[in-house]
Amino acid sequence: MNKSTVAKIRSGPVLFLLALLLIPDAIMPFAVRGAVGLFLWMSAWWITIPVGVAVTALLPIAVCAVFGIVDVGEIIPQYFTDLVVLLIGADILTLTWETTGLNRRIALRTLSLVGPSMKSQIAVWFIGSTVMSIFLPNVVVGACLTPIALAMLKAVNKENPGEHLSAANILLAIAWGAGIGGFGSPLGGGMNLVVIGYIEELTGQEYMYTTWVMLMMPILIVITIGCVLYMFTMKSEAKSLPGAQDYFITEYKKLGKMSASEKLSLWMFLIPVILAFTRELWKGLIPSWTSSYVFIVFAIASFCLPGSCGGRLITWKFAQPRMSWGLFYTLAGGLALGKVITSSGASDMLAQLVSNSGIDNPMILCILFIILASVLANISSNNSACAITCPLVVSVMTAMNVNPIPYLYLAAVGGNLAFLLPSATRAIPVDAGVAPSYMLKKGFLINVICVILAIICAVIYLNLPIFNA
Repeated sequence: MNKSTVAKIRSGPVLFLLALLLIPDAIMPFAVRGAVGLFLWMSAWWITIPVGVAVTALLPIAVCAVFGIVDVGEIIPQYFTDLVVLLIGADILTLTWETTGLNRRIALRTLSLVGPSMKSQIAVWFIGSTVMSIFLPNVVVGACLTPIALAMLKAVNKENPGEHLSAANILLAIAWGAGIGGFGSPLGGGMNLVVIGYIEELTGQEYMYTTWVMLMMPILIVITIGCVLYMFTMKSEAKSLPGAQDYFITEYKKLGKMSASEKLSLWMFLIPVILAFTRELWKGLIPSWTSSYVFIVFAIASFCLPGSCGGRLITWKFAQPRMSWGLFYTLAGGLALGKVITSSGASDMLAQLVSNSGIDNPMILCILFIILASVLANISSNNSACAITCPLVVSVMTAMNVNPIPYLYLAAVGGNLAFLLPSATRAIPVDAGVAPSYMLKKGFLINVICVILAIICAVIYLNLPIFNA
C-alpha cells in the first residue's frame, strides 16, 4: 500500500476524531459532533475513494455501533428500503438485455441511421447515450456503447483516441451523455432514488414517477441541447467519417431477425416501466404493489422463463457477479447518513449555523447546492454527490421553514453535471485511450455551461405554482 492510499484512508477517521474531540460539548452535544464527524469521514472517503464506495456506505452501521451516536436499530432499515428493492429488480431486468444481445441490437439499429458527418455522429452518440441512461445505469450505458464506438472507429481507421480527436470526441460524447441522462427518470440511477426517499419521508406519501419526469425532463432537454451545441464547437481532424454508417448497417444485418429471447427480455423490461409510470391509474386495484416493487416481480420471473442463458432468460450465476452491488449500498449509505444527521440533531444545528451566517436567500442557497453537487459529482460520482448533498438540503431548508422538495430536485440536477475528471462513467473513455488532460480541458467549459443552465432553470422552477401551493 503506497503512502498516498494510506493518507486517504487516515483522512476519514482523523476528521471524525477531530470533530468528536476538539469541538466543545457546550457548542455541540456528543451525538451532533459524532454525526458531523461521520459526515466528514464518509465525504472524505467517497471523494478520494481509498476503499470501495460500498465500503464507505457501511460506515454508519459501524460508527453508530461503536460510538452510540444514534441507535443502530434506526440505521439498519435504511440498507434494504423499497428503493433498494427497486434497484435490484431493475438491474436484473437490464442484465437480460446482455444475455440476449438486445442491448447491442438497439444500439446498432439506432446508429445505422446516423450520417457520416462529425456533427451527426456527435449528436447521435451523445443523445443516444443520454436517452439510454434515462432508464439504464450510467456505467452500463457507457460500457455498452463504448466497445461499439471503438469497433466503428477501427473500421474507419480512427481507432486511436490519443491520435484522432474525432475518436476522442465520440467517446467523450458517450460518457458525458450517459452522465447527464440519469436524472431524466427515477430509473436513471441511485442518486434519483436518494432524492425520492427524502421526498417520500417529507410528504408521507407514495411518490409517482410521472411527477419526476414532468419536472426533470424539461431541464434535461435544455441541458442536452446546450451540451450538443457546445460539442459541435469541439474541433476534430475530420469533418466526417466515411464508411461509419455502412459499418453499422452491416453489423446490424449480421444480427438477423430478432430472437424470441430478445423480444421476451424487451417486454420484461417495458411492461414494468409502463406499470411504474402509470401507477396512478391502477393503484386502487393493488394498493400494496407500488412502483418500487413492480420490477422485482418481473425480475424473479425472468429467472424462470426460457432464454439463451443456460436455457433461461437469466441465471443467478450470470447475474450475481454483474449486479451493481456497490450502487445499492451507496444509495443505502446515503439514506443512512441522512438518518444519522437527522436523528442526532445535527440537521437542526447545521441549519441554525446557516441561518446565522446571513445567507437566508433561498435562491442563493439553491445555487450553492447545485454548484456543490456538481463539484462533488466531478470528484466522486453522481450517487455520492447526491448522498452527501441531500441531507444538507433537507436540514437547511426545513430549518428556514422553506419547502425543501424543489431544492432536492435541483440539487439532483447538479449532482449529475460532471464532465471533468475520469471517475465513475467518465473513466471508461480514459481507459479506452482518451487523455485525462483532454477530458479536463474540454469538460471544464461544458460543465460551467451546464451549471449556468441549471441555475437558470432553478430560477424558473422555484416560481412554479406546484412548489408554492
